[in-house]
This record gives sequence, C-alpha cells and structure tokens, in this order.
Amino acid sequence: MKHQDPLAWMWIDACEVVSRAERLHRRMFGLARGDDRSPCWEPPVDIFENGRELRVIVLLPGVSTDQIMVGFDQGILTITGSSPFPGPPHAHIHRLEIPYGNFEKKIQLPSPAYEIDQSEYRDGCLTLRFRKIDGSPA
Repeated sequence: MKHQDPLAWMWIDACEVVSRAERLHRRMFGLARGDDRSPCWEPPVDIFENGRELRVIVLLPGVSTDQIMVGFDQGILTITGSSPFPGPPHAHIHRLEIPYGNFEKKIQLPSPAYEIDQSEYRDGCLTLRFRKIDGSPA
C-alpha cells in the first residue's frame, strides 16, 4: 500500500532502488578469500550450455592477458590474477567502483566431464569454450 504523501512514497521507492542496486553491485564484485587466504574480488561470470559445448564468460575490466591464470582440474575451473590500480600513487579518489587488486573465481562446472576447447580475451571479457569429453552423456 502506497503512503498518502507522494513525497514520502517516492522517497521510500528511491531508497529501495538504491538498496537493490548496492546489493547487486556487492554480488557482482564481491570480496572473497583467495587460496592463500588474502582478500580478493570475484569477477562476475555467465555460463551457457548448448548441446555439446559449455561457454564461460568472465568479466575482467582493465585486466591484461598476462595477468590472467586459468586452471581446470576435476571439473573445477579456477580463474585468478590481478588488476592493477590505474590511478597515480597517492591520488585523491572521488569514487571507486571498479575492483582492483587480486581476483579469484572458482566454478564447479556442471557434469558431465568437459575439457577446454578454446579461449579468447577481448573487450575485457575472457571467454572459455568447453566441449564434452567423448563418452559423456549428451
């Protein structure tokens, strides 16, 4: 039920939108703990499956390819690396929303068994294509 005063319900709606946006931002670029227990951020990931292929897209804004490491063992995909801070040292920061520093993302891929078939890094997105290993159910 809406409040009788239009300013009050508009303010309540605006606060709910801001709160929802902050939750989404935290979920997208959440802090985690790396294997060495140091803090790191987790890049957002999309996973698509189509027939015999699985595609994983990882958002890594501003990260160069030499800073990305990919591991795949027993169905677990691990993406680690570092995103350097682009600003000058001792800069006065007015706003900082893009994550920097170490990152790590571990993903348990759905069964059946997969192997990396192709990888590409373009426009800040790492795309990994996996194919089902022969003998795996389709």
